[in-house]
Amino acid sequence: MLRRFVTVGIKMSNEEIAAAQAFVDKFNESYAEKHYNFERQFWGCKMGLGDGGPYSTDLLSSTKKEMEDLLSDPKILEAAEAHKMAVGDCDKTDLVKTL
Repeated sequence: MLRRFVTVGIKMSNEEIAAAQAFVDKFNESYAEKHYNFERQFWGCKMGLGDGGPYSTDLLSSTKKEMEDLLSDPKILEAAEAHKMAVGDCDKTDLVKTL
């Protein structure tokens, strides 16, 4: 997951920083939800809890695909790169490293 950041002595606008952090936070929330759903299906299937319950190999496959789709979405990469450019090229901030 992506990390929150702290900047010290770096010239970036507060709006750019806030927008970049909001992007990171939104990504984290989305990833956490998709990962949780996948893990739930994974362990439910591995433990044999699928007898008519909410666990199935079909749901396992679909939750894995949703998680992988998020991680491989070119729009997310483009947005991350745009935020990285907007906040500057300082490799000493967690935010820039994260983006």
